[in-house]
Amino acid sequence: MPPRAPRAPRPELPLVARARAHADRTAIAAADGTFTYRELLDASAGVATCLLAGRADLAEARVAFLAPAGFRHVATQWGIWRAGGVAVPLAVSHPPPELEYVIRDAEAEIVVVHPDLAGSLEGVRLPPAVHTVTTHEAVGTTPHSPLPGVAEGRRAMMVYTSGTTGRPKGVVTTHASLAAQIRGCGPTQDQSGQHEPSFQQVERRRQREGVGSKSSRRSLCKGDFVFVDVADRDDARQD
Repeated sequence: MPPRAPRAPRPELPLVARARAHADRTAIAAADGTFTYRELLDASAGVATCLLAGRADLAEARVAFLAPAGFRHVATQWGIWRAGGVAVPLAVSHPPPELEYVIRDAEAEIVVVHPDLAGSLEGVRLPPAVHTVTTHEAVGTTPHSPLPGVAEGRRAMMVYTSGTTGRPKGVVTTHASLAAQIRGCGPTQDQSGQHEPSFQQVERRRQREGVGSKSSRRSLCKGDFVFVDVADRDDARQD
């Protein structure tokens, strides 16, 4: 009997591969602490394991999450992606009726909520099949290997944007689209013509952007540092 051909490697998202290359570099500094990419990878792997709950792949199931700006917000979003799900961020400023609308319209199968925001869901009538889990439970789950391979062509995120008429509608972005945004974002120059370190860019814009903003996602995916100011922040906003 001829020897078996080696299995093809599971496709790994570019942001995960980049994070591995910068494992000991600081990824996030927030009110809840300073965290490296290694810690972000470990935490998001735990989130992915929790969400999978024995399944091999979420297969683009929608996972809504409600969390303030900070490490657990990012770890939850990455964990959803690494489990093969579609991340549906919920705005921390929205009242229960709006949260319920997004969860139902997105047909979310799982809702992940930070314990400090659990009260926001008390008035939300979740469909019976929806499973809820806290960010602390998810991040604290012992990760298992291997996680599913996730190709760039799969859907990554559904962000609800408010239009001038009608109810908000979910805009879907693929991993390939996010990767294209990252590749198209190079370092900026200051007035002297010198390249400005990315962490300074984020620090200078921190008063108007959240950890879920495009510029912060680009910085994280490129192995840069993100400073998070948790005051008055709405991470479900899309810039």
